[in-house]
Amino acid sequence: MTGMVKLKNIKSHLTFMENGGDRKILEKLKKEHVPKEESKLKKEAIKEELDAGPESQNFGDWPPKFCKLELTFEKDDPRRFARIRYLPGDLVPTDNDLLNHPQLTSFRGDYSKPITPPEPKKHFVFGDPDPDNHGHPIPSLQEFNKLILSKKKSIKALLLEQKYFAGVGNWISDEILYQARIHPEDVLLTKFELSNDIHEVIEKLYNTIIYVCKKSVEVEGDVTQYPEDWLMLYRWGKGRKTEATIKSGHKVKFITAGGRTCCFVPDLQKPLPSINKRSNNGNGKTGKRQKK
Repeated sequence: MTGMVKLKNIKSHLTFMENGGDRKILEKLKKEHVPKEESKLKKEAIKEELDAGPESQNFGDWPPKFCKLELTFEKDDPRRFARIRYLPGDLVPTDNDLLNHPQLTSFRGDYSKPITPPEPKKHFVFGDPDPDNHGHPIPSLQEFNKLILSKKKSIKALLLEQKYFAGVGNWISDEILYQARIHPEDVLLTKFELSNDIHEVIEKLYNTIIYVCKKSVEVEGDVTQYPEDWLMLYRWGKGRKTEATIKSGHKVKFITAGGRTCCFVPDLQKPLPSINKRSNNGNGKTGKRQKK
């Protein structure tokens, strides 16, 4: 399951991390530390490259080998597509008709989009070309809490359900759970009771989903721009004789969770204790129910 969207006459920083790509990136980062200012410089370099035009660049043959679908736009379009569904014009004659199509309305909010849409930029250079949530805002913390505690399945499997977490794939779900320090096989329904008081674990998970999704879009998937404490760079070594070790020195492990290969760090992502069913014993404290 490899592949990518290739834009003609546009250089891409996307790297296939499988089959040794991760090692090349790590070696590069060790040799030359990526400064914080690089993101700004990258934006300026991309703008200069676009202004220079395709005549000054050599991109090889077109279309690329193994090309499955070629699209030609009437106008320049910086958007990146994950899936393309063909809908004849008579089904979606207007933008609103398209946004209200069942295939889109079934999805909840995009966690990479801000709740309040920002002012549109005159010239797009880098990051998210369309930060408007188009009427699909991120669920509130209260709504998120209710969703999480209504599903009797592992949190890894739940995060992969696109109707609830659009755009969250395998590695992003691993990153979210690692950053939130949650074991991928935990079923949060069995860990916390639904109430108006939201547990700090669920609040941290909520904020982490927003953080990871927004950051990934902000840097357009450029692995050299991810924070150094992310799991992403160390999660591609399944099957290697030497176990992967993250920067802190902790070992990376692999299990199957939610029907997918899941990467996590056992020392940092320990299973949460289950709810201890107790009753009030009349003195303001909880204790085990006494047998008569």
